[in-house]
Amino acid sequence: SSSFNFKVDDHGNFKLADAAGFNAIRVSTHEGIEIESGTTTATATGGDITLRTGYSTATSSGAMRFNTANSGIKGTSGAISITTGTTSDGSSGEVNIVTGIAKSGKAGDMNLMINTGNVGDGGSFSLDVGDTTGANGNGGSITVVAGHANDGGSNDGGSISVTAGHSKGTERSDDGGSISVSAGEALTGNG
Repeated sequence: SSSFNFKVDDHGNFKLADAAGFNAIRVSTHEGIEIESGTTTATATGGDITLRTGYSTATSSGAMRFNTANSGIKGTSGAISITTGTTSDGSSGEVNIVTGIAKSGKAGDMNLMINTGNVGDGGSFSLDVGDTTGANGNGGSITVVAGHANDGGSNDGGSISVTAGHSKGTERSDDGGSISVSAGEALTGNG
């Protein structure tokens, strides 16, 4: 079984370290909280981190929330970054965001929303899939599929709607947003 040691250094940092000296949890009064799973120099895989809310045998399971604090009088609120690590030989890790399968109900919704500001342009959303420099590889694809109605009754499949933004400007030059769809360019083949 693994053993852990509690340490407090001269700078007031609290550390929970494993027997090999690798930090599992580090709490700094200046740098925040850092949680790191087990590190290995052998052929084994590094340690996993699992965060799971509470289970209920009678009603709903617990919710999980990731929030940054509001900003002060000036400045921006904190960012949230989800990034997989780089590799030296092999594919990098996936990112999966999936709602659970439902019985006697519908599967959970997924909402991605950029909120409203009152200075300058609205916030932008960018979806950019993978490039490749491989000799025989193709660029990454994007697939958008609406939901299927798989029951034998008279149910409709889900729809897809793409709408550009409206403008409430009073000048004749104040236009609503546009939609542009362009195929990729090709060096020698068809674009």
